Amino acid sequence: MHIEPRYLALNHLLQGRLFRIPDYQRAYSWETKHRADLFEDIRRVIDGNGADHFMATVVCLDVQHKTNVGVDEYCLFDVVDGQQRLTTLLVLLKAIEKSLSATKDPKAQEEGSRIRSLLVKKDKQLLLLQANHQSAAAFREYLEVGRRPSPKVTTAAEQNLARACQECERFVADCGSTANAHLQLLRTVLNRLTFIFYALDDEAAVYGTFEVLNSRGRPVDWLDKCKTVVMGAGFEGLSKQAFVAHAHELRDAWSDIYAAIGVRDVPGDEILRFAATLKSEEEERRRLSSEDSLELFRDACRKKPASTVAVSRWIVRVAEALKELYLDARLRSVTEISQARLLAVAIKLAPKWTDAEKEKALAVWEKVTFRIFGLCDKDARQKVGEYTRLAQRIVRGFKIGAAIQEIGFLGADPEFSISRAVKQLKGRDCYNDWGPSLRYFLYRYEEHLASEAGVSVDDAVWRQIWASDVSSTVEHIRPQKWNAVGWTGVLGRNKKEVDARVGRLGNLMLLPPGVNSRAKDHPFAEKRTIYEKHGALQQVREVASHKKWTDRYVERREKAMISWAKKALS
Repeated sequence: MHIEPRYLALNHLLQGRLFRIPDYQRAYSWETKHRADLFEDIRRVIDGNGADHFMATVVCLDVQHKTNVGVDEYCLFDVVDGQQRLTTLLVLLKAIEKSLSATKDPKAQEEGSRIRSLLVKKDKQLLLLQANHQSAAAFREYLEVGRRPSPKVTTAAEQNLARACQECERFVADCGSTANAHLQLLRTVLNRLTFIFYALDDEAAVYGTFEVLNSRGRPVDWLDKCKTVVMGAGFEGLSKQAFVAHAHELRDAWSDIYAAIGVRDVPGDEILRFAATLKSEEEERRRLSSEDSLELFRDACRKKPASTVAVSRWIVRVAEALKELYLDARLRSVTEISQARLLAVAIKLAPKWTDAEKEKALAVWEKVTFRIFGLCDKDARQKVGEYTRLAQRIVRGFKIGAAIQEIGFLGADPEFSISRAVKQLKGRDCYNDWGPSLRYFLYRYEEHLASEAGVSVDDAVWRQIWASDVSSTVEHIRPQKWNAVGWTGVLGRNKKEVDARVGRLGNLMLLPPGVNSRAKDHPFAEKRTIYEKHGALQQVREVASHKKWTDRYVERREKAMISWAKKALS
């Protein structure tokens, strides 16, 4: 196929064309650092001599479809490469348009109207760029009426878009307060920013071009590379008729992958590495690298092009299992270690286990993993090979009984014993030494207290706690301020004594964020009133049952918590 790239300024690139980001492409994922680089490029052009600035390549599939709006005709293109930059530039154009339209300058208002017509066509139905996945509706609303997405949006794609709108509007404001400054910014963006535009009508050539262009230069997410390799192998290795049968399933599979990771920003290279490691026929000592993972799937698809759908569906399953782990705030401290996540994914994907068996295996995995990496403070170098090989065996069909036994063996070393682990908790500054593991420990303790009281854990309260950072939810009953009024002599009479003891386990509990801030450094009698009023958690009620708080109660509570942990987390 003859490929003739075109060198175009942004203004020319956007004229007479409509762009669409297919669902089998990644959702909007640029972060602040990417936009900051873009803004810096634009500043250099403005401050320089007005020379053109090459931005990037844009690779599109010409879907051979024309759309009429009034007397205007537009060609439709699916964006394969360049969508992140293109999306950001259109958000920036809208931010400039909002600024121009808000002035009293007739020329500025006229240019604002022209940009508005460029972004949203005359029928108010067609956008210059149609976004995909979770951010599509928010993107449309911003281009149409200039309303930024709510800060409370929940998906990663919407959060990225909300930040993009805010940062683009701030960048426009920073470029100057006059209409002339914003007109100069508009001229620069439209006429000085240039692209190499590839418009191809052969889908196989599209993916081949993408892979060649992105084999060097700026880094591209490994999962995006894998998609290109897998889909390209299908186009190249199958007959046209055979690929037509596969194409729909392939696109659906990759749509599902990007939809899964758009809910929470799951790293693409981790999805790829986990999927390849679990499928590797070799017994791996650690996760495969991104490069080796890509080659594993490239070889599989080239040797058997018909397997492209099966490979893609497998990656979907891994992505969805990983998404579940990333969304489970309760397990955040247990899943900090990569090999622990790999084993949990393998358990979720065990081919012959029932859901009940998977839950049982995950409960053992959770307990053992927290003991090794949470209670015993081991780092990511521990048990890498053991976790990895066991994960592979489970995916290959390991029986549930044997698997649970092997998971238990992971924590069988004497250095990971529960006795040794809980011994380290006595007298320890758990607040400063322990981090997220402390909150997990207190949650498990809350489960124990709720069970003893015959009640359920209050999920609504816990959602508030998990959504906040540790410092705003962990309450020091005896405050950290060593000379706080009403606390003299409790845990020490000088700063050194108080600092050494105030972070002990017996002096810590969890409170919802707002309640924690209200408790502050008040005397215990005042804190107790606050605790009683907001006693949704059993550990809060436990502390509020005391009329005073002394070193003796701290010691007693610490001892009780360690005793519970020795039984429950063994």
